[in-house]
Parts: sequence; C-alpha cells; structure tokens
Amino acid sequence: MSESPLMLSVSGCRGIVGRSLTGTTVAAFAGAFAAWVGEGRDGDRLRVALARDGRVGGEAVERVAAGALSMAGCDVVRLGVATTPTTGFAVRSLGLDAGLVITASHNPQEWNGLKAIDASGAAPGAGEAARLIEKVGAGIERGAGADSIGAVETHRGMTKAHADAIIDALAGVSDPGRIGARGFVAVVDAVNASGNALSREVLTRLGVEGRFLCDDGTGVFPHTPEPIEANLRGLCAAVVDARADVGFAQDPDADRLALVDGTGRYVGEEYTLALCADSLLDGVGVEAARGATLVANLSTSRMIDDVAARHGAHVVRSAVGEANVVSVMRARGAALGGEGNGGVVWPDVVSIRDSGVAIALVLDLMAHPADLEHAARA
Repeated sequence: MSESPLMLSVSGCRGIVGRSLTGTTVAAFAGAFAAWVGEGRDGDRLRVALARDGRVGGEAVERVAAGALSMAGCDVVRLGVATTPTTGFAVRSLGLDAGLVITASHNPQEWNGLKAIDASGAAPGAGEAARLIEKVGAGIERGAGADSIGAVETHRGMTKAHADAIIDALAGVSDPGRIGARGFVAVVDAVNASGNALSREVLTRLGVEGRFLCDDGTGVFPHTPEPIEANLRGLCAAVVDARADVGFAQDPDADRLALVDGTGRYVGEEYTLALCADSLLDGVGVEAARGATLVANLSTSRMIDDVAARHGAHVVRSAVGEANVVSVMRARGAALGGEGNGGVVWPDVVSIRDSGVAIALVLDLMAHPADLEHAARA
C-alpha cells in the first residue's frame, strides 16, 4: 500500500485498482461525498449524476459507487461512459445536486478514482474540496434508513445534448456551417475512452469527417493516456496517412485537448487555449471583443495575453487549478478561460474544462485561414 498510496486532492481521489483503490475505499469516498453534498439537508433526497471515463475496470467501480450513493439516500442518475464536462453539463441541465465521475484523468491504465462536481456543474473550489477531503479522512458518511434508500436510473442521450449545446454556443458567435463547407478531415485519439462519443457527436454536427484511432469499447488504452508528444506519435503518423487537416488528442475523461497539425506535427496543449481564445474573440466581433476578459492560471504561457491584446481584450491570472480559474471567471464575468494543459472553459456551455468546446473553436478558427495565420504569428 505504501507503494501506491490513495491520492486525495482538490481533484478527488485516485489510486491503483486493487491496491490503494478498493471497493472499501470507493464506498467510503462515495459516502463522504454524499455527506458533503447533503450538508445542511438532513433527510432530503439528493440527486447525483454518476459517470465513468470508459477505462477498463470502471464498471466495477461504478457499481460500488452507485450502491454507496444509494445507501446514502441519493437518487443516482447513471450516465454510463461520459466525459467530465458532459457530467458537469448534466448536473446543470438536469438540475441535480452534484456529480461524481469515475476517472483517474491522465493516469495510466491501472489507476482509477473519483472526481467531484458541485451543484453548479463545476469542480468544487478549494474550500469545498477541503471539506470533502476532511470528511473522507474522518470517515464521515451519510446514512439513510431502509425507507430512504435512493433509486438508480439510467439517463441516455446526455452526450448528444452536450454536443448540441456546444454547437448552439458556437452558432451564437459564428456560423458553424462554414466549417462543414471546408470538407475538413480530423483524426481523433481519445485513448479508447469517453472522448470518442463526444468528439463523434461534435464533428458530425459540424460536417467534419472523423477518423477514430481507438474506439473498440474495451477501455484498454493503446498507449500512455496523457496527451503529450511522446505518447502521440501514432496520431501524428495517422494524420499524415489520412491526409487529414488536424489531429485531436484527448485524455480519458476528455477535459483536455492537444493538437496535431495537418503535416503531422505535434502542436501540443499550450496552444489550445490561445487558439480557442482567438477563435472566440474573432467570432464575437470587434466591439464585444474589445474589453472582454479572459482568465488563465499563472502557469499558462503568455500566448493568450498576446492574442487578447490583438483583439483589445485582457487577461486576468488565477492561481493554478481549474476551480481557481472558474472562480475568477465567475467573479470577472469572463468570456473564456482555461489552463495551458489543453483545458478550455467556455461558460456558455459548462464551467468545466471541455475538449468538445476546444474542438469546435479550433475548427472554427481553421475555417478562416487568415485568422489562423494571425493566431500563429501571435
């Protein structure tokens, strides 16, 4: 156990399945999560979304978590394999009390974990996350009597609803039809996980031909899942072989996006936020862009500052961490925010890093070659 400790952080818990992440630890975390969601609501029936990132073994973790949440008096809305942003979107659009995603993000195959989403459909802030972790450490769980056990239901179609929301948001600032008119081909590497379904829906709605490298439904990763250059040589080669226009790489829960250009060159994650910002600011028009606020954390490069300056917008910096970015975005009424790890937050869709949003905004920028050239020079 000492060689594979259970990691507790603002991102929830992560561990190696069968060692630090066991049925006991999953049930304990889910029970503490229910206690955190239900603070000040003794006796209330809670409704919680439950999703998994698709990695192999996640079904067993899901069954334990669903049972523990039900025993804690929560009605569980099972989304099945769904991205973290899709789960946040479900919490907000269905009016749920919270969400729980079974994922270890970019960690390797043997890892899994649980990630919390609050009632606003976002990652909990530092203070809230600390209270959750405190409950986990203290073994505090929410109990329910025999007559208060929660129901478990399956909700299908949330990925499609999320994709619809992305296209609707894009249509509010641009013309999605111009993307389809370009006849783009995109290669997607979602490491055989949740990003495949969301990417497929977004690309289909935009009229882009998608080629999917790893989508057999087994949840077995074809390579180490973090979307960095060393792990994406296969995607780079596939873009060239397919004569595609772009390659998209997602991590297992699809809250991050890395890019490969049409020559098979790894562009990376750091450019994702800057390109999306350029796309959005161009789309909203000169007047709306002037004075607009963008948010990036302190570890994100100055590319986004250069893009903002070109449009007359400005960037506010936050502490590192998605929840910190979102907190500052809400306080400043920001149009877009994110981190240099490929995480883009467009609050018009959901206040969580969202690779589906990033795919749509990058493609919209690509549909305007002159704008893309400006972005490259910035």
